[in-house]
Amino acid sequence: MTSIAARLADRSFRLLMKRDPATPDELVTRLRRIALAARLPGGLPSGVTAHKTTIANEPAVPPGVPAVCVSPDRPTATVLYLHGGAFVSGRFATYEGLCGQLAKRLNARVFWVDYRLAPEAPYPAALDDAYHAYSALADDYPSDPLAVIDDYPSDPLAVTEIGRASCRE
Repeated sequence: MTSIAARLADRSFRLLMKRDPATPDELVTRLRRIALAARLPGGLPSGVTAHKTTIANEPAVPPGVPAVCVSPDRPTATVLYLHGGAFVSGRFATYEGLCGQLAKRLNARVFWVDYRLAPEAPYPAALDDAYHAYSALADDYPSDPLAVIDDYPSDPLAVTEIGRASCRE
């Protein structure tokens, strides 16, 4: 039997997508409304804190990339977390529990990157933000292992940025 929450989520999605969007802007608005309602279960685990920050590395445009740093007391590694959302949506509250678990289990500072979204910031804005965030973290934590996690299936963002960053050397 399907849970009540699953049935409500299914009904909400069907209502939001009942008819085809008239314009691309209407599609983006609908997708963002659906994403705002989404939230992965759980909050931050004990021993882990989160704070807003800016991952800065010139010549990022705009200077620095907004992010949320989720970290245990003494991290030994760094993770750049690139959220899904088809480049049009994404918010930290959806990923708070997941980033908290990653931080705790990996004993790592996890940077959830709030990259610029389309259509307000057209391609390649999100790629540029990910690249600048990766470069800055590599410079800021040179002795720590640095991992990139991208949760969107078939999303080229992480692979593209790792390749671009490694080619700069």
